[in-house]
Amino acid sequence: MAYNLAELKEDLMKPPRICIYGGHGVGKTTLACGAEKPFLINLEDGIPQKLFGKVRNEIPTNYTECMDLLRALYTQDHGYKTVIIDTVDKLESFMARKVCQENGWADVSDSPYRSANNKMSALWDHSILPGLDLLREKGMTIILLSHSKITQVKDPLLPEYDKHTPHLNKREMETVPDWCDFVGYAIVKTYTVSEGKRTLATTAGEHVILTHSNPAYTAKTRYEMPDEIPMVWSEMAKYLYPTEQTENTKKTNKEN
Repeated sequence: MAYNLAELKEDLMKPPRICIYGGHGVGKTTLACGAEKPFLINLEDGIPQKLFGKVRNEIPTNYTECMDLLRALYTQDHGYKTVIIDTVDKLESFMARKVCQENGWADVSDSPYRSANNKMSALWDHSILPGLDLLREKGMTIILLSHSKITQVKDPLLPEYDKHTPHLNKREMETVPDWCDFVGYAIVKTYTVSEGKRTLATTAGEHVILTHSNPAYTAKTRYEMPDEIPMVWSEMAKYLYPTEQTENTKKTNKEN
């Protein structure tokens, strides 16, 4: 293919592809629903009470219904600006059920030579991620929510150690974060105090998102961000939409 450099289009910033993961009840859903005009694919059927009636959500019960929702968001006219999958670990359980039913396996562990996991990876590669990219091309922010799990890391240079990661199959623990523009680990900041011979955990209740890679947890960002930010959507948005924030500031200054 012959390129004419003078005719190449200017690279425009697209909406972010985000993964937020953390423990149960840390506030992932509430955070994500603060995004602009959200549509929640509510796989956990666990929307916080304060969001009832305020955020449009649907509760699919299988993989096909999930894909039907993504297809509707792409093919139909609507005003939604953000799609949230809550959670991708629940989505993987739907995927596992699908491939097991199609192949006559009682369970993923019943499949030979990791066949079920390979088929689930193919669904990620050929259906889910490409479908989400189409929504992104349509102008939608993508937010994947996940619970966390502790994974053992084998590093040739170090002894084995534990790491917090999104609760995904082994291969997708690499491919999904690679695909995302931002992966944040949501925590309630915890401190330890000594009481005699015991070490106790305590917290002041500060919810934050950890944004940069660390041996103790998976995180990444393609944006200029501090190492941690408050777990509030407006705080995240300052870094995820820098051009939009700049334009809004210019508009405000002009009006003033």
